Amino acid sequence: MSAAGEGGAADVFVGMGSNVGDRLAHLRAAVAALDAAAGVRVVGASPVYETEAHVRPGTPPQRDHLNAVVRLAVDLAPLTLLDVLHAVERTAGRDPSAEAWSPRPLDLDVLLWDDEALDLPGLTVPHPRLAHRRFVLAPLADLAPERVVGGRTVGAWLASTADGSRVERTTRSVFYAHRSGACQSEREPESANSGTEVAPALSAPAHTTHVMPRASRISLLVLAGGCLAGSVALLATGGMTLPARYPPNVLVFDGSALALLALAPVLPGVLALLLASERTDIESGLARGILAAMLASLVGAFLLAQGSF
Repeated sequence: MSAAGEGGAADVFVGMGSNVGDRLAHLRAAVAALDAAAGVRVVGASPVYETEAHVRPGTPPQRDHLNAVVRLAVDLAPLTLLDVLHAVERTAGRDPSAEAWSPRPLDLDVLLWDDEALDLPGLTVPHPRLAHRRFVLAPLADLAPERVVGGRTVGAWLASTADGSRVERTTRSVFYAHRSGACQSEREPESANSGTEVAPALSAPAHTTHVMPRASRISLLVLAGGCLAGSVALLATGGMTLPARYPPNVLVFDGSALALLALAPVLPGVLALLLASERTDIESGLARGILAAMLASLVGAFLLAQGSF
């Protein structure tokens, strides 16, 4: 592969990370957005790594990150590219005012800019912590193991780093791939990008065709079964009465039977939430709908049991 910097473009390496939401989707959307930005072209990417989160001492542990490094050919000034990176981060939902080292949907950092050393407002290159972060060195070594940084190659820095945090290479890629018209999600691994070849053509995720995932169908079936079981229990306990305070021909559920019926979907509802956790928007929306219906059932049962209606 020819150097990214040939033809006047700067050869730039950008580190990527995410540990909030659909991490792989955030990385893929960022790569597509960078490749679509004026003056920026994605020419390569490392495989995706699952890495242990670095946290400040005394703070709670965080979810693992997905990390990768992309190689860019850039025809922009360094601070202009930095503005592009910040815009992509904001699009992913990152709060610019969030505390450092806090969980984040997307983190983009300029690691290397040609062979230059830059000290600009908000931008220091090479990245000051590059040599001390295994989760950066490992994917960077996939792309440029012989690149010299601070008098040593990236490969040598990786071999000697004192950072013992867990860094695991996965078979996932930051490039979009389509399977039956739908973009693969984080839960569907795919073949690893070699880390040394020119990036394949990028394509935007499909949003026009949605097939309800298997987990959602299972959740609905389990929920329906729970409701059916509650209804059977209601009839078996003779849970329908006609209190004198209600007009004729008005049937009211007995409080205990109503509570039983309302509680029936609780376990299936929790299962649905677990199945839909960090899945597609369809599944997340379904899980929220099930939770709302479950809570409404509980509130209605409580009010009826107290004779509020």
